[in-house]
Amino acid sequence: MKIITVASTKGGPGKTTVAQSIATGLDATKANKVLLLDADPQGTCIDWIQLREAETPLVVAVGSGNLAGVVDEARGEGFTHVVIDTSPSQSLLMADTMKMADLVVFVANPRVRVLMALPNFRDEFITSKAKGVAVLNFAHPGQASTEAAVEYLGEHFPEISVCPTGIRHYKIHDDLPALGMTANELTPTKSQTSEINAKADILGVLKFIKKELS
Repeated sequence: MKIITVASTKGGPGKTTVAQSIATGLDATKANKVLLLDADPQGTCIDWIQLREAETPLVVAVGSGNLAGVVDEARGEGFTHVVIDTSPSQSLLMADTMKMADLVVFVANPRVRVLMALPNFRDEFITSKAKGVAVLNFAHPGQASTEAAVEYLGEHFPEISVCPTGIRHYKIHDDLPALGMTANELTPTKSQTSEINAKADILGVLKFIKKELS
């Protein structure tokens, strides 16, 4: 069973959207059985699953008291992947989710305040001995801010790899949570350029994460 912890230092970079997208992307493979754990006190994933037509992935709320037990149960019940959506701050629960992870996905955007806070997780991450990647949200290819973000992470958090596919911001990303969906599940028409691009970005991120997990 593979465990993926999705983390960010501040609210707003799109951490939960990425966690949900990873879960639905893995769940799209019939051989996989995916559990999405909502460890964020805001409970966004719990709200999201109630709006979702599909019955999977299974979503369960967890905290410090039941995290380890729920993960052990998932392993015993044959789940292939556990995706953990964490709270956007450093905490003992965050450290615990990193320690049990095979892969930690740090979600950030090119804004200076978000990037500068990310290396605060470095000591906890190194202690965890997990693999780590960064996914840049609100990041457009070729923009100076995106290129600067990649350079900053390479210098200040060299232990993690930066996903070559950034997630551009489209309005559809704001609309999909109310439908219980993620962009990789869209079936856009040829004229829906934003939807096509949004789906392509998420699929690029999923491809990278699957490679890092293998």
